[in-house]
Formats: sequence, C-alpha cells, structure tokens
Amino acid sequence: MSDPRDPIADLRRIAFLLERAQEATYRVQAFRKAAAALAKLDTDELVQRAFGGTLTELAGVGDVTARCVVESLDGEEPVYLRRLEAIEAEPLGEAAARIRSALRGTCHIPSTRADGGIAVTVTRVSSRSGSSAVTGKETRWPIPTFVHAGAKTSGT
Repeated sequence: MSDPRDPIADLRRIAFLLERAQEATYRVQAFRKAAAALAKLDTDELVQRAFGGTLTELAGVGDVTARCVVESLDGEEPVYLRRLEAIEAEPLGEAAARIRSALRGTCHIPSTRADGGIAVTVTRVSSRSGSSAVTGKETRWPIPTFVHAGAKTSGT
C-alpha cells in the first residue's frame, strides 16, 4: 500500500472535471456534497469509517463517492477520477488561453466590491438612448446600463 491520497481533494477534482465536461448537475453536486460532508470529519474518523464500510451512513455520501474515498486512502488514484482525466479533451491551461485570446473589450462590471461604484445588487438593462445611466454622459455606442434590481425603467 502506498501513501494515502487526499480523498476530499480527489472528490473535488472529480466534481470539477464533471462540471467541465458539462455532465448532469446532480453528479457534480453528489461529489461536492460528499467532499463537504467528509471535510467535517477528523482524519481518524474518516479512515475508520472508510475501512469499516460506514461512510454511506453519512448524509451526502453514496456508494460511488465512498468507493473513491477508499481508493484514495489506499494510495490509489480513484478509478472514477482516472477515467475522467483520461477523457479530458484539452488541458485547462490551453483551453483558458484559447478563450482569453478570443475576448475583446472589458469583462468588468462596476461594483462597490470592486471599485466603490454601483452596488452588487444591480441588474443589466440595455440602453436604447446611447447614454450611460451611471454617468449620464452620451456615449458613442449604446452600452449596457445598470439599475438596482426591481427598479422600473422606461422601454423595458
């Protein structure tokens, strides 16, 4: 038996790869819920439950996630994780670089968290007038404007 792996990290990696592959949301949530449930346990209890076959007694831990935990604690990469990594089409770094190269303009939304501007509780509304509701100044192009959620706007 080799050194144990981190079963919670393995479950989170599985959830990430499932989400990235656009698998059903319930599968992604199953692995995230199991990771969250197991994170509440101390290491000794986790190991005892894994090898005692009682992980599935915990809310959020099913047969598949429990099997992944046992494999991780045995020092093996879980079969489920190996399978997902084998079918992963494009490494994340390359995929991210491809997306970044296609971006044009800004992806910034003004907010009080980011720069003290508009509150985070704003809703995007397309401006038909070509002026900014934020600054009130005319713009060259119609730009998205922001209003507080629930506010009434003309023409929407």
